[in-house]
Amino acid sequence: MKSAVFTGSRTHTVRHLTTTLFLMLSLTVVAHADFSTGFETTSGSYTAGSPVSGVHDTGLPGTASWSTLFGSTSAITVTNTPANVKSGTQALHVVDADTSAYGVSYNLTGAVNYSSAFTLHFSLNVSSVGLAPTATAGTPIQFYLGDNSTSAGTKAYWTSGYVSSGGVLYLYVASSTNGSSVTGVNLGAYTTYSAYGQYIDFDITIDPTTHKYTNLTLTGASSGSVDKTTTLLASASGGEIPWLNNTQGTPSSTFVLAAGGGGASVFDIDNLSISNVPEPTTIALAAFGTMILLGRHRSRFRHRI
Repeated sequence: MKSAVFTGSRTHTVRHLTTTLFLMLSLTVVAHADFSTGFETTSGSYTAGSPVSGVHDTGLPGTASWSTLFGSTSAITVTNTPANVKSGTQALHVVDADTSAYGVSYNLTGAVNYSSAFTLHFSLNVSSVGLAPTATAGTPIQFYLGDNSTSAGTKAYWTSGYVSSGGVLYLYVASSTNGSSVTGVNLGAYTTYSAYGQYIDFDITIDPTTHKYTNLTLTGASSGSVDKTTTLLASASGGEIPWLNNTQGTPSSTFVLAAGGGGASVFDIDNLSISNVPEPTTIALAAFGTMILLGRHRSRFRHRI
């Protein structure tokens, strides 16, 4: 009798664990990143100390590689210095020691369905950012998704932003509803979220059907997770992406990381990913399947008791 009770208990435990694993797998499938890289050796020929230009990331099918957009390739390299890495052992390291501009790009065509809502995620670590010798304000740290250039004021972008020479974070939005120009929304000082030398995680979600930002979350050691979506929605365009009234056509799928000419800077990027937002029906089906599995397990357990 005692053996039978133990067996039943063990069976119930196994089924409970199976159910839990099923739920975890369901959520993992729904929330997976369609393209993700940590600049590790397992993701391509990322070699510490070597330029990132020319490296094909195996996380994306095809033969596309990181390309030099402008400037010297030696300014943007792979690092394995622990202080400059968010996770794993390597990250992308950018050193702009002068007023010259450097940039690399990567074609993310096929990574996601750009006609459905998607999220761009990356971790940014700013070690130093300073004024140019002329003491004029600049944009020494820049990122873009949508075009293979850095002319955010004249191109249609899914998103674009920068860290100013004063260490303030900005994200571009359309200057007005269906506008033909863009403006930077002030998201606060970098040090509001993390100290220099520490990472900030960016999660930017875009609805391509409405041309709107639907989420902007910044996460840092000093601030925790901060939802800045309402800040974008409060802009004159109501949080419209740099769409430029579609006069420049649909944005492309090119991701650009650049050190602008507005001053010296040292920064790193890690854990770059882009993924489609799961449809509500997909989440509902996963939950429904889990409920059915739970019901069957409970029914069988009661029957055996």
